[in-house]
Amino acid sequence: MTQNSANSSSISDLPRCQHHFRSGSQCRLTASGSDSTLCTKHTRAQQKLAESSGSVAELTEDIGGFESAYEVHELLSRLQQLLSEKRISPRLAGVMAYISSLHLRTLAVLEREDDKVTIIMDAPRPDRS
Repeated sequence: MTQNSANSSSISDLPRCQHHFRSGSQCRLTASGSDSTLCTKHTRAQQKLAESSGSVAELTEDIGGFESAYEVHELLSRLQQLLSEKRISPRLAGVMAYISSLHLRTLAVLEREDDKVTIIMDAPRPDRS
C-alpha cells in the first residue's frame, strides 16, 4: 500500500501541461520534456499554428491594398497553392476565399459609385434679357 502511494506521489510531482482551455481548466497531461511547458499534443498544435501563420504572411506579401480585382485574384491564386501543398487548413482557406469574394463585390460597388454623375444645384441661371 505504501508503494502505491509512492507511485501516485511521483506522478503528481511531474510538471503538468500549462495549456488552459476556454473553460479555465488546465490540461491534465504531463509536460513533454523538462524544458517544455506543454504536453506533446499541445506542442504539436502550437507548431502547426506557427507554421500556418507564416503561410498566411506569404499570402499577402507583395500585394497592395486589394484595390483591384487583379490583387484579389493574386491572393486567391496563392491561397489555392498553399492549400494544395497542405500548408494551411481547408477551414482557413474557406474563410479567406469568402472574405475575398466579399471584397470583390465591394470593389464593383465602389466603381459604380465613382461613376455617378454629379449634379450641381446652384448653377447660374441663363441670361434672359
